[in-house]
Amino acid sequence: MGSSLAKKAWPAGLLLLAALIALAYGLRKDTYLLNKNVRLVFLRIVKYKEYSLHRGLTYRLRFNRDDYRVTVREPRPNPSWRVVAVHPYEDSVEPETPGLILTIHGGKLVSYQFEDKSKILRSSVMLYFHSRDKPSLRRGIMFSESGEWRAL
Repeated sequence: MGSSLAKKAWPAGLLLLAALIALAYGLRKDTYLLNKNVRLVFLRIVKYKEYSLHRGLTYRLRFNRDDYRVTVREPRPNPSWRVVAVHPYEDSVEPETPGLILTIHGGKLVSYQFEDKSKILRSSVMLYFHSRDKPSLRRGIMFSESGEWRAL
């Protein structure tokens, strides 16, 4: 009798385990997707920092509502900005304050400002991202005057 009860308990136990995993995924999905997007943005900034260092070019990243654009200024007689890449945010994530522009030259963050050319008076600035579904949940990247940045 004990072995027949054990045979019937396996499917019920597996079903209960699957339901718990689905519940945990559903509750943590927004946090996971937000963290994933911030990591992608952070790693792409590191990638363009390395490109700037090794290629000797100046890169500018502009964070818009739905995407962020990367432009490059090549050392020519008539230097102009050329769009290199457009990276859309995934999974309904957007920045809290669109319009931030980062400039990277020689492998260092040399300036950050807003699109309307207004000065940032603090020694550091936070670029927060949030989910459209849960605006209270947010993650960010902090940029400082020293050229350092870190994901928070």
